[in-house]
Amino acid sequence: MNKDFIDHLYIDPGFQRRGLGKTLLKFARERSPDHLWLYTLQINVNAHAFYEKNGFVAEKFGVSPPPVNEPDVEYHWRRT
Repeated sequence: MNKDFIDHLYIDPGFQRRGLGKTLLKFARERSPDHLWLYTLQINVNAHAFYEKNGFVAEKFGVSPPPVNEPDVEYHWRRT
């Protein structure tokens, strides 16, 4: 994390669906209780489902910078 930006959140597929990602989001929310944001690639449908299930909203669609150069989504979570 860099302030309220989640730079990387990755769970090895063999350990997914065990609550680890949710625990990491809880940790992030403790450090930034009002707002979090991140990018994920548009093709990563599992990430979209995970973040949306956990209250994130897709706010911007664009293309990630080089060297990736892939369509991405900017997600935000705000405390309500």
